[in-house]
Amino acid sequence: MTIGEKIREIRTAKKISQTALATATNISKQSIYKYETGIINNIPFDKIEKIANALGVTPSYLMGWDDKIEKIMEGAAAYLEKENKLNAAILEMYGLDAMEILERFVDATESQKATMLSFVQDEKHTHDLFSKYYLLDDRGKKTVENVILAEYKAMNNKK
Repeated sequence: MTIGEKIREIRTAKKISQTALATATNISKQSIYKYETGIINNIPFDKIEKIANALGVTPSYLMGWDDKIEKIMEGAAAYLEKENKLNAAILEMYGLDAMEILERFVDATESQKATMLSFVQDEKHTHDLFSKYYLLDDRGKKTVENVILAEYKAMNNKK
């Protein structure tokens, strides 16, 4: 629906004549007619604002923005609902560790993602070690992390 069609629809629903709307907005009756019939499509915003106020609606409603915002919000709500269901399913099926891995993957750079994917896809031995790491308690994980950091520092010192 165009802005002009919306103006006409609201005006007639509220039983306001074009003359009355013209008087209330200080816009000529001819301009109101041209807006409603689409002869003039580029209505200046100050005129839209005056017409909206006189009709008791917002300018964004006349311009169709409220509909677009509502559709965007509905889409966002549907997306969040799907994401929440997916997160709940992952959590139920694989546990908290899987959720943490997924969150780290999502936050990673493209290079880090590629490394993570090759890490879990290519080498069964590495994959098995990675799986075992997540079975360790906090002390065991900290020990493994310290060894990895020490090896990483030693490797960088050799360069």
